[in-house]
Order: sequence, then C-alpha cells, then structure tokens
Amino acid sequence: MRIHTATTRMAARHHGRVTTMVDMHARRRLVGDHDGAVTDLARGDGGYTLAMSALMIVPLMVFLAFAVDLGAWYGQASKVQRAADAAAMAGVVWLPDSSKANIEAQNAAKANGITAGLTYAPIGANQYSVTVTKAAPRFFSQVFGQQAFDISRTAVAQFNKPVPMGSPTNKMGNDVDPAKCPGSQPVNSGTCAPQPLLWSAANGPYDVYENGDLYSTKCAKGGGSGTGCTATNAYYRTTGYQYAVDVAAADVNNPLTIQVYDIGAWPRTVGAGGATAPAARGIDITTTNGAAAFTVASGTLTAADVGQRVAGPTGLQGSTSIATVTSATSGTLSKTATATGTRGVQIGFDCNTNKAPWNAAPFTGLAGGNCQTGDDTDYGQNMDLQLYDNDGSDLTVQTTTPLSCHLAVPATTQWTAAGMATYKNTWASVCTFTPTKKGIYPLVVRNSGFVASPGMGSFNPADTGAGTNAYALKVNGGSTTQMYSLNDMSIFTNAPGSTSRFYLAEIKPEHAGKILNVDLYDPGDGSGTSNYVLQLQAPAAGAPATVPSSGTVIPAAGLASSCKYNATPAATKGTGTLTAATNCSVITHTSGNNIYNGNWLRFQVQIDPAYTCNTVARPDCWWTISYNFGAGGLPTDRTVWSISVVGDPVHLIQ
Repeated sequence: MRIHTATTRMAARHHGRVTTMVDMHARRRLVGDHDGAVTDLARGDGGYTLAMSALMIVPLMVFLAFAVDLGAWYGQASKVQRAADAAAMAGVVWLPDSSKANIEAQNAAKANGITAGLTYAPIGANQYSVTVTKAAPRFFSQVFGQQAFDISRTAVAQFNKPVPMGSPTNKMGNDVDPAKCPGSQPVNSGTCAPQPLLWSAANGPYDVYENGDLYSTKCAKGGGSGTGCTATNAYYRTTGYQYAVDVAAADVNNPLTIQVYDIGAWPRTVGAGGATAPAARGIDITTTNGAAAFTVASGTLTAADVGQRVAGPTGLQGSTSIATVTSATSGTLSKTATATGTRGVQIGFDCNTNKAPWNAAPFTGLAGGNCQTGDDTDYGQNMDLQLYDNDGSDLTVQTTTPLSCHLAVPATTQWTAAGMATYKNTWASVCTFTPTKKGIYPLVVRNSGFVASPGMGSFNPADTGAGTNAYALKVNGGSTTQMYSLNDMSIFTNAPGSTSRFYLAEIKPEHAGKILNVDLYDPGDGSGTSNYVLQLQAPAAGAPATVPSSGTVIPAAGLASSCKYNATPAATKGTGTLTAATNCSVITHTSGNNIYNGNWLRFQVQIDPAYTCNTVARPDCWWTISYNFGAGGLPTDRTVWSISVVGDPVHLIQ
C-alpha cells in the first residue's frame, strides 16, 4: 500500500498536478472510477476554469471602464456645480445691471476652471440664474461605443437689497404745496391732505446728540453751544444721510428733477414775548462790530418791526431784536453786533400769533419747534446735496462717482433776502439729470465735514449751526421712480394733538421667517399732558395709499408671530432686554417724562414663515408706523431709525 501510494503521488507530480494532494484512490472514488483509471472529467478541470475566467474578463473590463468613467463624471458634475454657484453669487449682487452681472459671473466661472458653456439671466429684480454645461470626460467607456454627452448644472442666487425706508412713492417727507397748504404748513385737511406729518431732518454739527440726531452732531451730552463743542460725540460722522433715487426701468433715459423743500434752517418760534409779528421775511443788513446801529442793504423796514426778534447765522448776539426803526433802510439793534459787514437775517417768525391757522390752540404762544416746517434754531447750517452715479449694484450702493447734480446752500446764502425767497417754505430744484440705467442713484444730504478737494462742488465753508433742519425731498418727471431713505431714516415729527402715519420699511416675501429689528434713537421728545403711543403695523390689505391710512395690527397669522421691545431704555443699540409688546405698541412719552431720552428703543418682530405680499389681497409690502401724540401732546420728536432683517443678504435658492 505504501509503495502504491507513493508511486501514485509521484505520478501525480509527474503529470504536473502539484496542487492536487489527495490520494488517487480517493480521487477515483470521487469521480466513480473503480478501475483506478483517471477519467476525462478529472483530466478537464483545469480547462474549465481557464475558459470561465476568459469569459469573465470581458464584463469585468466593461464594469471597470464604467467605474473609472463614473467617478470622473461625478467629479466633473461637482466642479460644474461649484462654478455655477460661484458665478450666480458673483453676478447677482450687480443687478439690475445685467451686463455687469454677466461679466462678474464669467470671471467667477473662469476662476473655477470654466471658460465656456455658460448661460445666465436675471430673474425679476433680485435673482440671477447661471447654467454651466461641459462635456463629460470619457476614458474607457468610449471603447465600448458609449455616445458623448454633456453635464449641466444650474444655480440661482438671490440678494436682499438694503431695506427701503420711509416712502414707497417719489417723495420723502411732507409734500407741501404753498398754493394748497395754508401758511405753507402741512395739514391733513382740505386741499393739503394727505400728509405723513413727517420731515427728513439733520441737526447742526454743534448741536448735542441727545437732541435726537446721533450721527450728524459733533457734540456729546451737554457739550454744544451752536459754534463749538466742549465734549465730543463718539458717533459723529461726516457722511451725512443717504437717500435713494430708485429709477424705474421705464424712466431710463428720461430727464428727472430732484427737488428739496425748505432746505435752510431758520428759527420757527413766536416773536419776542409772544408779540404779534409780520410774516417772517429775510433782509440784508450791514453792521459794525460793537455797534447797535445798522443799515439795510436789501429789503425794507417798517414800524411794525420794532420789538421783533432778528436772527442770523453770524454777526448777531442771541435774542437780538429791532430796537428802533429810523427809516425804511436804517435802525438800531437791541444788542451790539459782533461782526462788521453785510449779512442776511430774518425778521419775524413763521409761528406767530397773527398768522392763521397757527394762531389757534394749541399753537398760540408756542416755542420750541411746533411750527410745522420744523426748524428751531438761531444758528444757520451749511447744507449740501450731492447725487452719485448708479454703480450697477443695488446691494452695495456706493457713493464714489459724483454726478453734476449738486446743490450747495451755505448758511450765509440761505439767510439773505434772495436766499430766503429761493429756499424758505418752498420747493427748490437740486438738479435735472438723465439716468442711463435702472436702480439706485444715491443722494447724500450733509451739513458738515466738507473738504476743498475733491470736495462737493467746491463747497468748503466752515462747519456751523445747531438745532434741527427739517426738509423734504422728491423726484419729479418719472413714472414709478421712488425716493426713500437708505441705511438710516433721520426724521422729525412735530404735529401737536395728532396722529402721524407714515411708511416705515418695505419687507418683501424673501424675508419670510426672518427676524425684523427696528431701532429708534431718542423717541418721545416733546411736552404736553398726553402719552405718545408708537405702534408698528404690518401691511394693510387692499391697495396701497400715498400716505398710509391703516395697517394690520400684529401679531397676525401669515404676517408676524410675535413683537418684542425693551421696556428699559438701552444706552447702546440693540442691547436692551426684550419683552412682549402688546399689539406691537409702545409708550415713548408720558406727562413730563421723555422715556427714551438719549437712549435706544428696539422693536423685534418674528416674521411669519408664510409671510407674503405683492398679491391681489395684499399688494403692499410696506410696514407702517402709527404715532399718536394724544389730544394734549406737543411733540418735538427728533429720531433716527434703522432697520435690519437678520439673515444672509446674498444666498443661493437653487
């Protein structure tokens, strides 16, 4: 047995089957050969494996080829999507300038390795679509006859432009038509209605910031004199306030005229001691430093001027009046002059006791700015208005390229007889310009920080002035071109015993589900016995109005789920502890108490995720303010508002 086994194993090795170590007897048993002979099945096992392996190579090679190409296609698709995303994000911020958007989209795609196969298009006013198409790479798959194909990916980006504030129309502030409004004062009655009873405003550089203007005043609390500061306001800025001339597509290449109402700052209180006064007017007088006598260079004096206060930006002491009138062109002052030369001054006051309708309660004898043109100062402000070119982007509004649309009104010019006739209680033209593209042309209104070069139309007077300069703006000649505030809304509301209703901000459907923060600096200034009740309201149902007559009380389904405020005044913007505000309503003033004087109030509103507007039922997206001063309220409410919607202003939506 041993010899036979060894011989058999040697025979197995001799035939080359070194991997088969089984006993040949066992092998014969497995294949059923009892005679000891090796059958055909045993001899053919190796050929079968070889044949099957050969047959499997083809599909394995096909699967391998597709696996390699599939990975390449996946990588290509990711690259194409990244390029589309980057191009859409880069382009959308330049809308409505689609040409610039396309260029920036191409640059972004190129930076991501894509130089061809781009298609792009704006979607509405603030969305931009980019599609990138690129041939799919083929390595092994083409050997098997796979047809060529393209990989295509699309991205849609959206931006939320700065929230428009203050007006959905072509006007920012009251629209006073001297022919329709008695005494050139805005009222919500007769031919003068409707009015928002709202002024745009800027306080003089040497006013104190606690008077309600945090940004254009140089002086800190208690540190202003009208001609200098003893303490500095850390928030002071020289850039003024910005407004948008938002040109509609239909108005491109059509002349538009920008106008400003009552741009000068003049005293608006009653005459000395409450005495009756003639209608306020401007004259030019010549004085000598240290002397009381003066002569008239332009205009005339009358006997009725005796006892009337005379005010000007320079050369006079405070509370100076006309002591004597010796002729139509000469007289004496109650106090000696402080400068030699000729200058414009104002005699008489707008809100005096013989000027209807301001001679009835609660106006009789009032001082402190209750005249409805708003100013209250004996110090003139230099005013400058400059329009800048549309930079092509409604997201990043830039004031880098001034247009030849500029109005400089130095205080010394305002107070001349000619200056008052041109600017006081009337609409004056800033310029007429022809826009070349749709979108925002920023208009900057400022009263300090001027420089000679490059300057603002070579306007470089010394800073001067305190008090409040209240004015209004509008753009004429267009179809649906708008005028509204940008970034901050600097306003003055001062209508006694009234409810001021005005548009606050345009909140569009893209803000659904986000948080709206409304911040007010120093609301509630004034006097009187009534509470001042400030209420934030969502858009009303139905068609929008020139001046809002109603709004929707919130919380309200589909609009806003909550409204909070800081009951304790906050020294810093947005830092107060927030609690629920019933009906989004807050008391800012009680009898003898300006609650938020020199401090911040914040409204915080949770916008409903289902919020929508621009619909048939609610075509208006503008949220409104109702400010009720009560029957006994005498407001001089000088505030600065700002709006923010929490969320990424530029984002992908597809």
